[in-house]
Amino acid sequence: MSKMLNKIFGTIGLVDEEQMEEKEVELQEQEEEEQFEMVKETKGKIVSIKSKTIAPKIVVKNPQTLGEDMEDLIDALKVKNIVIMNIADAEKNIARRLLDAVSGAVYALDCTLQKIDNERGIYLITPKNIEIENELKNLLSRSDIFSME
Repeated sequence: MSKMLNKIFGTIGLVDEEQMEEKEVELQEQEEEEQFEMVKETKGKIVSIKSKTIAPKIVVKNPQTLGEDMEDLIDALKVKNIVIMNIADAEKNIARRLLDAVSGAVYALDCTLQKIDNERGIYLITPKNIEIENELKNLLSRSDIFSME
C-alpha cells in the first residue's frame, strides 16, 4: 500500500524519487527480516525417534537365602532380564519361601513364571514382552542342561 502512495506522491511531485526508492528498499528488508524471524521461531527441536533397545540377558540364579540372593534375582527382573531360578539345593521350607517371594515380584513387575522342572526346582521367569514356546520348554525340561549337579 505504501508503494502505491509513494508512486502517487512521486508523480505529483510531493516525494523525491530517491526517497521513494530508499523507503521501498527499507520496507523490503523489513519484510525479509520478519519472514526470516517467523521461520526461525517455527523451527522446533529435532529429536531422534529411534530408541536404543537393549537385548535382555539370561541370568541363572541359585538362591539359598531370602536375603541378598533374592535381591539379586529381583534386581535382574527389574532390568527386564530373563532369569532361570534353581532352588533344588535349598531346604524345602526355604525353597517354598523363595518361590513365594519370586511369585510376588513376578506379579509386581508384570513378569511370567513357568516351571521348567518341578522335581529339580527349576523355574523360568521372563519379562512381559518375552514369551517362551512350549516346544522349547519341553526340550529344556527333558535335557540335562539345567542339571546343576
